[in-house]
Amino acid sequence: MSDAGPAPRALAELVAGWVTVPAGVAVSDVTLDSRAARPGALFLACRGRSHHGLEFAREARARGARAVLYEPEGAPAAAALEERAEVFVAALPDLAARAGVIADRFFGAPSAQLTVAGITGTNGKTTCAWLLAQALARCGRPAAYIGTLGVGLPPVITATRHTTPDAVTVHRQLAELRAAGAVCVSMEVSSHALDQVRVNGVRFHTAAFTNLTRDHLDYHGTMEAYGAAKARLFA
Repeated sequence: MSDAGPAPRALAELVAGWVTVPAGVAVSDVTLDSRAARPGALFLACRGRSHHGLEFAREARARGARAVLYEPEGAPAAAALEERAEVFVAALPDLAARAGVIADRFFGAPSAQLTVAGITGTNGKTTCAWLLAQALARCGRPAAYIGTLGVGLPPVITATRHTTPDAVTVHRQLAELRAAGAVCVSMEVSSHALDQVRVNGVRFHTAAFTNLTRDHLDYHGTMEAYGAAKARLFA
């Protein structure tokens, strides 16, 4: 699938209600990964479990990023970035939770123009999501799939690294799938993705739960926390 983004968007539109942005600041892409930053991109520097994205902001700037938004909690000093007038830099609390909304705005609210079904559960996500996409297609509803097997309109699937992509990539993929002709999307939604707010901004038409068995406790800690993460799909 293509990684091309839409036409440049005014940054003020993407962060309306959160950050005041000078007129004339426009971005041509959005990324959470400094290595993927392109000229004109907006780099979202979120706080991670072991590193803060702002640690990689200089790399994003060197690759041509036009703007950097960073999560203030736990952030290293940003003064060195603010010295460069050609790069807009601002703090945005709860950036990780807002990244999906920013991406949704940038890509033109793709999930609002699709019927998106999210499927979560310890076991059976892949089978259910794949069969749902196939069934919808058989009923004359061109359906795409996002999950463990990859992303695409079956039978053409491109392999990906994660069951559920990051908060920017998921909206990029939804926009690309719609452009490719999909009217429905069957998506696996992992507990990690829900806990890490990767599907924020996605408008789910339908949500399904398969089951909950002991798994991923190295990450969630307890079955209660694991179950609570799954339940977020239905909130």
